[in-house]
Amino acid sequence: MFEPETLIQAQATIKKLTELTQLTEVEIAELSLKIIEFKPAPAEWSVKEVLCHLRDVDSIFYDRCQRMLDDDDEPFLRAFNPDELAEESGYRRQIWEEVVREWQTNRQRNLTFYQQLPPIKWLRGAFHQERGHLNLMDVANSLVDQSEMHLEQIRNNKRLATMAK
Repeated sequence: MFEPETLIQAQATIKKLTELTQLTEVEIAELSLKIIEFKPAPAEWSVKEVLCHLRDVDSIFYDRCQRMLDDDDEPFLRAFNPDELAEESGYRRQIWEEVVREWQTNRQRNLTFYQQLPPIKWLRGAFHQERGHLNLMDVANSLVDQSEMHLEQIRNNKRLATMAK
């Protein structure tokens, strides 16, 4: 049975994801190459690498949601290693403007998907390799958490890059 609380939670999740998207767009607007490429430490990501990761997370999470809707049974979702994905995808070599455009496209696709999702579908489930049972609401909230964490990472990198001048 679908509960009204789920709809309220879904609306709150969409609102928060929209707000985080807007805040991220402000933070990444008109950055110098020095700030885009700045790494606080050798093992940490630059702003460009963070945005590449967000772009890929948006894509991966969208694909997961589609599988959760399309499969009659709850699908098995494999975990991924973000650092391995960054290396395999060559985040450092990617073109900033393309990364921004692709992230915006992927994020808008997710926002549209969640906005159009019928209320009962938010409860569709899957089994994640590391997190166990989850539903579409959990995936959307995980995207919110990722967005929030990486927005702070972008802000921190910008602050540190400015101080390093």
